[in-house]
Amino acid sequence: MATTPVLRLVQWRGDNVVSANWASPKVAVGSHARLPRRKFDSGSSIRILNSDRPSKSSSSAAVVSSSPWLMLPPSFDGETENMTAYNFYSIAQDKLISIEKTRASSEEEDDAALVGSSHGWLCLFNRSTTYGGLFLSNPLTRRHIKLPSVNLYNDRGNNIGFHSNYSQWVTRVVISSSSPDDHDCRALMTFTAGANRLAFCCPGHTSAKWTPIGKKYHTLDDRFYGRSYEDFVYSPKQNLFYCVTTYGDFEAWDLRDPHSPSMTPVFLSSDKNNYPRAARSEEEMNLKKSCVSKKFLVIDEKTDQLYHVRRFVRDTVVPYTFLYHNDPEDEIEYEDSNPYRTIGFDVHKIDLEKGELRYMDGGSLDGLAMFVGPNYSFALRASEYPQLKPDSIYFTDVFNPPYWDNGIYGGHDLGIFDYGDRTISPCYYPVDEVSVRRIVPSPLWFTPTTTQL
Repeated sequence: MATTPVLRLVQWRGDNVVSANWASPKVAVGSHARLPRRKFDSGSSIRILNSDRPSKSSSSAAVVSSSPWLMLPPSFDGETENMTAYNFYSIAQDKLISIEKTRASSEEEDDAALVGSSHGWLCLFNRSTTYGGLFLSNPLTRRHIKLPSVNLYNDRGNNIGFHSNYSQWVTRVVISSSSPDDHDCRALMTFTAGANRLAFCCPGHTSAKWTPIGKKYHTLDDRFYGRSYEDFVYSPKQNLFYCVTTYGDFEAWDLRDPHSPSMTPVFLSSDKNNYPRAARSEEEMNLKKSCVSKKFLVIDEKTDQLYHVRRFVRDTVVPYTFLYHNDPEDEIEYEDSNPYRTIGFDVHKIDLEKGELRYMDGGSLDGLAMFVGPNYSFALRASEYPQLKPDSIYFTDVFNPPYWDNGIYGGHDLGIFDYGDRTISPCYYPVDEVSVRRIVPSPLWFTPTTTQL
C-alpha cells in the first residue's frame, strides 16, 4: 500500500475551526475541573456568556435550540464546594451557557456521577445511597425524576442485590423519548458485573424496577466469556433498542411488553478488507492495530438509519504503561510523553434489509455530523444545522476519571474528526498535546429539545 498521511492535528486559529473563544480551564491533578468564575446579572437563571463581551442574561426560550451543546464541568462555590451551575458550550452560538442549579437536590446531585445524556435529559448515579440512587435531571426545566433504585431482579423475581458487590457500577443509561413520564418510555442501562450487562425499566410505571436482560456469557471455541455490551441506541420508528457487544454481536430488543422482553439477533456480513479495520495505507493499518477500539451505534432518527462507528485510541505513552493509572509517586518522566488520544474512526452503514455492514469510503458520511461519547450516539444532517461541519465526527472522552483519581490526564480526548481528510480540530478545548489538561467530569453531548421551552 502507498504511504499517505495518517493523522494531522489542526491547531486552533479562531477563524477556520469550530471552537469557543473561552480559554480552556487549567486543572490541577486530582482536583475538580472548575471554570473561571464570572459575575452575572441578576434576574435570570440561564445566561449566555462571551469572553470578549460583557455577559448578558437571557430567557430560556432565547438560548434553547436543537443543536447539540457540549456539557462542560460545572461551577462550584469556592467556600462550600457545592455545585452552583451547569455549564454548556453551544456550537450553534459559539458561546458558553451557564444554568444555575436549584438548591433542592444539591447534595444528591453533587455526589452523583453522570452516566448518560439522551433526549434532553441527564442521568446521574449516586453510589453512596443504599442500592445506588439513579435519577434523571433536566437542567433546563429543573425537573428531577427518580428512577428505580439499582436493586436488580433476575427472571425468577429474585433480588440479586446490586449493592452487595462493590465492583458493580452503572456505566450508561439511555431513555427512549424526551418524555420519561410516558407509559411507553423505556430506560436501558449497562451495569458492570464482571462485564457490561443490560437491564431495563419503565420510568412511567408506578411499580417500575430494573430487570436484567441478555445472556451473561459469550461462547467462543467452547469457552465462556463475559457478554459485554459496548453501546446501544433506540429506534423510535421500529420501537427497538439496537445493541452491540464487545465481540461484535448485534441484537435488537423489543421492550414494549415489560413482562416479556424479546431479543432478535441481527446478523450482518462485512468485507474483511475494511472490517474490523479499514486503512488507506499500511502505515494507517499498523497504527490502528496498535490501538484499542471502542464501538458505537449511531442513529439518524430522522431517517432511522443506523451506523456502526469504531473509534481507535492510542492508550499508552511508554511501553506497557497506562498513563492514567500511574501513581503520582512513580518515577516516570511525563514531560516528553503523550496522553492517550483518538487517532481515527471507521464508519459502516448498517443495511438491515440486506444484512450488511457497508463501509463508508471516500471520506463521505452522507453529509452527516455524528456525535459520540458517554452520551446517546446520534447523527444530524449538517445542511439543516449550518454551524455543524458535514462528514465529521464530534467526539468526547469515554474515559470518565473520578475526581479523587490521581491520574494526570482523563476527559481530555475530544475534538472534531474530519472523515474526509482525517484531521482533528478542537471543539472548545485544545487538541495539541502540550495544552491538553485533565477534565473532570468528562464532557458529553447534551441535546435540548423543543419540549423544554
